[in-house]
Amino acid sequence: MKLNDFQPNMFDHLEMEKKEFIEDNDLNEKFFKAYKKYYTFLEQYIDKTINISKYDKLITSHDSKLEIVKKDDMDIYQYLSSFKYFYIRNTLYIENLTEQELELLLSKETYDEEMQALISSTYKKVITTSLSNENTNINYGPMESAAFYAPANALVLGFRYDPEFDGELAKKDDDAWYDNYQEQQFFAMTTLHKLEEEIKEKIEVPIRVIKYDEFSIKKKDNNDIRFVK
Repeated sequence: MKLNDFQPNMFDHLEMEKKEFIEDNDLNEKFFKAYKKYYTFLEQYIDKTINISKYDKLITSHDSKLEIVKKDDMDIYQYLSSFKYFYIRNTLYIENLTEQELELLLSKETYDEEMQALISSTYKKVITTSLSNENTNINYGPMESAAFYAPANALVLGFRYDPEFDGELAKKDDDAWYDNYQEQQFFAMTTLHKLEEEIKEKIEVPIRVIKYDEFSIKKKDNNDIRFVK
């Protein structure tokens, strides 16, 4: 896996080298270990702060029955997530951590009070590239579209489900399938709007929730085992 597999990719290469995240012009094990740990702990911090689990459960139990994306069809961001539908879509610029913060991160295996304090004090600089300012808008998609832009300092959550274009319902009744598809779309967008409105007062940075589909993501490299859990 290369740096350009991340989108957006605005890593500070000088800091990446200082933190010894690059070896032979490639990302090394230290980078992957630190990235996965920070992602996991940030996810736990966010869930305790804004309760994404509640919405994950709401969607799971709804009559629309949104299908979960298969692991092999996910991008790297969703693959790392423990939620069914939501995931942290920010690229994590872990090179912005100090040496002391990085050392503490790598020493931890569980989310405890010390790790909560670390994430609380560092997540703003980790979700924001040092190569931009907070007035910059960053593209979190594969194309130029307002649907994928967010402020550089925003916490960006991805949302994706499998619409099952070739499902059993489509084989039996095209009209019923289309009605079900429309219901899923309406439910998904209503839920995302409600989520954004509810959580924007609970965290100290702008919030952006972006809906993705198979055409707006880059599937992870299933041959690269360094990000396999």
